Amino acid sequence: MAAIIDQIREQSVKALFVENINNPRLLELISAETNVTIGGRLYSDALSEVEGPASTYLKMMRYNIESLINRLNTH
Repeated sequence: MAAIIDQIREQSVKALFVENINNPRLLELISAETNVTIGGRLYSDALSEVEGPASTYLKMMRYNIESLINRLNTH
């Protein structure tokens, strides 16, 4: 974990993103240690529920791209 924290600091990472299928606990610890905010949840290996923002592959890609752009443009 120390190597990841060092890399985040060295590369001035602006935001961290959680995958929808993973437990965010480790990323929350890294966020606290580096003072880099968690920019949101991205969909990777699983889609959202039918009513959710990523219910199809195309919607998933659009949602992820919009999330990345919106979060990274705020810094």
